[in-house]
Amino acid sequence: MSVRGLLRNWPYKLIAILTAVILTTYVHSERNPWTSLTVDAPVQSIRLQEGFVNKINPDRISISLTGPKNEVDAVASAIQSGEIRPIVDLNGLTKGIHSLPVQLSIPDVVAKKVTTETRRVRVTIEDMSSRTMPVEVKIKNSPPIGFSVGGQTVNPGTATVSGASSFVKSVARLVVVVDPSPLRPSIDEYVSIKALNSKNEEVQNVLVRPDIAHVVLGLVEAPVSKPVYVSSNVVGQPEFPYKVAKITVTPGSVNIKGKPERLAGTTTISTDEVDVTGAMADVVRYVSLNVPPGVEIEGSNRVKVTVRIVPVQNP
Repeated sequence: MSVRGLLRNWPYKLIAILTAVILTTYVHSERNPWTSLTVDAPVQSIRLQEGFVNKINPDRISISLTGPKNEVDAVASAIQSGEIRPIVDLNGLTKGIHSLPVQLSIPDVVAKKVTTETRRVRVTIEDMSSRTMPVEVKIKNSPPIGFSVGGQTVNPGTATVSGASSFVKSVARLVVVVDPSPLRPSIDEYVSIKALNSKNEEVQNVLVRPDIAHVVLGLVEAPVSKPVYVSSNVVGQPEFPYKVAKITVTPGSVNIKGKPERLAGTTTISTDEVDVTGAMADVVRYVSLNVPPGVEIEGSNRVKVTVRIVPVQNP
């Protein structure tokens, strides 16, 4: 074809070419439009020197991605799956607080198409320390009335807590928490060991090894106790013209113990009889207490009863 033939109707041909280019660009942009997306991901550290631990703040960041939709979607998916990780490089850094940029390892072929906007984070590096501490049993709820915890064992009896010095120092005790009840009186299970501070709050960012303990314990029936008043049992009348002016019991109350149902209706305990028949002076007696069946006295079963005798004054 001659040049003259190619140039014939060239304005129409140019318009057709431009139209084809525009249509191709439009179709491509519709199928793979330019887009922006924000992805949330945890920040990880690399190349920390031995003997140190670190804390990243914030430990999660939002990563802004901009580019062709299919490329942005692919990068976002890789970040969410962990194939691409936001990291901070701690190579050569020692104890202290550092402001570091977050790095994102995106393959070069993708990086040419996708723009990322990340941020800086604060990294605190501390010495690592450890402590070996006893493991205690903590009962979640107090045993019900009439029961106590008996025969408990914990294995192992100690565990080691390690991590940043400031966190390890804040650990006040290591505990295993169990919750026996009358419906579940026996515990024989493996329980996680928790590190608590002085406020009984769990300390995060420390490692406990071993992290579980075998706990065996059970609820046993135990008598409960409560205080009750002692009432005197004075009988008879003094010799005329004397009368009873005052009665004193020492002690005036005692603690009794027994099963809850036995104690429920008991509010006082009376003494044995103190006979003042024919008395013309004060009467002092040491007498026993009348204890109901199924009830015990904590301490001595005898009390002192003093009956004050005075003459009747003539009107």
